[in-house]
Amino acid sequence: AEWSLDSRKVMYLDKTPGDAWEIDIASKEKRCVTEHVKFPEGEGICRAHYMSDSNYLFTAGTRPKAYLHIMDKSLTKQPVKFDLKVNEGPAVSRNSLRVVYTPNKDDIYLVEFAYKDGVPVIKSKEKIIDKDSVYIDGEKMTGWGIEPQNFRPPHDEELLFSFYGCNWTDLFGYNLKTKKFTNYSKADKIYDEAEGVFHDGKYSCVERGPRNTQIEVYALKLDGSTEVTRMTHFTDVEGFKASNPVVSDNGRYIAFQESTKDLPMGFGLAIYLLDIPASGLIPEYSTTKAVPVQTGTTPAEQ
Repeated sequence: AEWSLDSRKVMYLDKTPGDAWEIDIASKEKRCVTEHVKFPEGEGICRAHYMSDSNYLFTAGTRPKAYLHIMDKSLTKQPVKFDLKVNEGPAVSRNSLRVVYTPNKDDIYLVEFAYKDGVPVIKSKEKIIDKDSVYIDGEKMTGWGIEPQNFRPPHDEELLFSFYGCNWTDLFGYNLKTKKFTNYSKADKIYDEAEGVFHDGKYSCVERGPRNTQIEVYALKLDGSTEVTRMTHFTDVEGFKASNPVVSDNGRYIAFQESTKDLPMGFGLAIYLLDIPASGLIPEYSTTKAVPVQTGTTPAEQ
């Protein structure tokens, strides 16, 4: 799942690779946003995101070999494909045309897009992290792979990423200005994969559990305390799990998947919404009203 910038729609895939769909949360109306897209047999959308200008950013191709594409929000044009191979999902800025991705889980790149005569082009590209250069206080962090997840709101000055094999899996931050790393998980023998970040940057959702087949949605506080709050209880039923949570920009909902332990990571059976303030699970948000995220809208309209 992925939230639209105005927090009114959720975008999701019907399969991987497949088509991207949007559902309007208020009306429950659905539409396929890629039915006009022509892909070779066996290829399709693998990840779907909104860019800061409301155009669509996809990884498309096959699951092991997908490339970045940008598609116009008018839904009248074919996506523009870039020679940027992506392993799993990218991190997409909500404030600029910057995207972070890994082609191989060894290196992480930052690419900035621009438009020339209305056509998206690459403005710049640089490698910002490799998995063998992650040090904290002089100590090298080790693991078998890294994957970007989110720019941390509200200023996009930090990149949140997963380091697989480091304490099983930990959530790390990389400050794009100071070039310093932070391990926010520090959870020994716990799977703690970075997922959607909260709208104010104070927490990140994580898939957390003793292994990746027994995960729940937790909120991990991004203050160095390693404090976590459990948000779901799907594993209380044998064989089930909750995964892939993303937070709406107005701070109201977490959209997440129901899944089962026998399904591959990232695959789901249904999408649920968790009302953050109404749940009371995180006291500081229990009385928080959804804030407008688009000029001219009100909390009531949101």
